[in-house]
Amino acid sequence: MGIGKPVVYIGIALACLGTQLNTGAAPLVAAPFGDQKTGDGEQDRQGWERAEVPEPPTLSHNGRIYQAIHWGRARGLAQNGGYIAVIEQASGKELALVQIYALLYNPEIEADIQDIFIHKLTLAGTDILIENELGERFALNMRNLAVTPALGASGRKR
Repeated sequence: MGIGKPVVYIGIALACLGTQLNTGAAPLVAAPFGDQKTGDGEQDRQGWERAEVPEPPTLSHNGRIYQAIHWGRARGLAQNGGYIAVIEQASGKELALVQIYALLYNPEIEADIQDIFIHKLTLAGTDILIENELGERFALNMRNLAVTPALGASGRKR
């Protein structure tokens, strides 16, 4: 019997606390998972299956490119998904790498089916509104690169 809903609820509570305390840490997002893997492709007992990974979205504004980074582990990061690279448009030089949310992986489940990728970037004043595959929304302030949960965020329940 694997870890289930308590981890999700703890992860959500920690994400809220981290945001309210303004610790600077990325909100914690628990990856979706069931009780155990069935061995049937990339699907667990509760039927969650990894969809095809979308192309990383990009957004250009004021000489900078904001690009979702899907394969963070290939770069030596702790997770796949949940990062935005800020790139100088003229030179192509990466200026910053911002973690939008942290994933909480269940070690008993194959990691790649737990990855949650950013799939939408939208410009909104001085913010970039970011939405991941689960419908969770975050705002990245382009001036100071601070991340906050977006107002009206209504992610799907895991």
